[in-house]
Amino acid sequence: MELATFVRGERSGTAGYYMLCNEEIRCNFRNGVDMKQLIDQYGLSMDSIRKIVYSRT
Repeated sequence: MELATFVRGERSGTAGYYMLCNEEIRCNFRNGVDMKQLIDQYGLSMDSIRKIVYSRT
């Protein structure tokens, strides 16, 4: 019997939700929204926002 492997959060939909949120953050940043506004809007730290907008995914 073969066990299925799942990405963390894949079965509950959490992974997909965060992928969409991260893409929205990247899009906003590319369109001129500054990091301070993204921090306030999404409730994330500066470090988290930086990781999202500068990641290659």
